[in-house]
Amino acid sequence: MPPCNDREDRRQGRGGSLAAEGVRALSWHIGKGSEKFAIQVKGLELAAHNIQANQPRGLSYATAARGACHMSGDNIAMQHRRAMIDSIGLCLFPTFEPALEEPMLALLSAITGREYDKEAFEKTGERIFNLEKMFNYREAFAVKMIAYPIAFSRMPSPSGRRRGRCLTGTSSKRC
Repeated sequence: MPPCNDREDRRQGRGGSLAAEGVRALSWHIGKGSEKFAIQVKGLELAAHNIQANQPRGLSYATAARGACHMSGDNIAMQHRRAMIDSIGLCLFPTFEPALEEPMLALLSAITGREYDKEAFEKTGERIFNLEKMFNYREAFAVKMIAYPIAFSRMPSPSGRRRGRCLTGTSSKRC
């Protein structure tokens, strides 16, 4: 293991302790405008997904309760579905198989005594998602934390059909 990671894991020294807190804490400590370049949403660093090329995922990162969590999904509808899956304690991976959707709904209906079809499942997921957001607002997540990393509004997408374009709040434009 590289020495830097070892210090971070053990929170040794000033740099190791700060690095263990993540890129947001590190950029706040460094200051001098470095916060603009911290690739994070709500303190969670982005996974290796190019949100400039996949804007629905970028919107998902900006709206997700945990920030830039790749497990939140590629779009808002998927966020609602995954909120429901998380709340009932199912492992996410088997839910990718469409053939398991009906048995999952039947099992949920049997357990809860409430009839769940796909529409009821997704509506309940949306309610859970909204409750998570309301909790975050109550616990003082600042509105400024609910956004794309500033760097993505200034750095053009390097490839693909959105090459040369930057994210704005709801779309992309030429940089």
